[in-house]
Amino acid sequence: MTSFVYSKFAKLKNDLPKLSDDQFIAWQIWQLDSIFEHEIVAIKNLGGEFLAFTQLFAQEFGATPDLLGKTGKFMSSDFDIKIYEDVDIQEKRVINGLKPQRSLCVFRNNDVIMLYDMYKRPLINPSTNNVLGVHVVISKYIPNAIRQVIDTKFFNFQQNCANLVNCSLSHLQNQIIFCLILGYTTRKEITNLLVKLTGLECNESRVKNALQALYEKFECNSPGRLIDLVISGCIKISIPAEIFPAGVFPFDDE
Repeated sequence: MTSFVYSKFAKLKNDLPKLSDDQFIAWQIWQLDSIFEHEIVAIKNLGGEFLAFTQLFAQEFGATPDLLGKTGKFMSSDFDIKIYEDVDIQEKRVINGLKPQRSLCVFRNNDVIMLYDMYKRPLINPSTNNVLGVHVVISKYIPNAIRQVIDTKFFNFQQNCANLVNCSLSHLQNQIIFCLILGYTTRKEITNLLVKLTGLECNESRVKNALQALYEKFECNSPGRLIDLVISGCIKISIPAEIFPAGVFPFDDE
């Protein structure tokens, strides 16, 4: 598919020198240093070995220069090895399918869960039409980010948290508020989600009682108001480790 290019640069683009496969990879690495410096980005070859990654990638995943030329399973972090197996499978699909893929990546490091939006595209040298590897761009996933922007930028939502400083959450309350942030707001939806994802027994009565306790604790009367308090930082929550299984989940998976 041809891109739309301003005429001044269309001819210049067509007159660019053809690159060998090694030169093309070197050019991609130059872009990583120059354009993606402040992002979580990595470049891998066809075997899944790291050719380059940014400082932010190294900081986020505990990667060191020793990882270069090796696959993700050699990373020094404590992430579940299944993650790297899933990543390898998905990257092979990107390479074989010759098209990009966006996925939700769930990392579990001990009891801490981290969510990432991962965009992978095949590296194809237009001079040779050879597929040379995968370009990976990662960003931290922020649940309910759209509402956060709307509330703070358009409604100028502000909340005084001074009287809520010492309001801690029980394990079930933390789970429920996280469900609310994901958009599951009725007792039935929350109950079904918790049962499905945690495998633990739960019923609407427990959820109703926990919601009522949250309303009393935070002096509100609706799920929307609880979400507002999370967005404003008045309620501190963590991603429940038992809700998300570690893995890579493509948004376009059939």
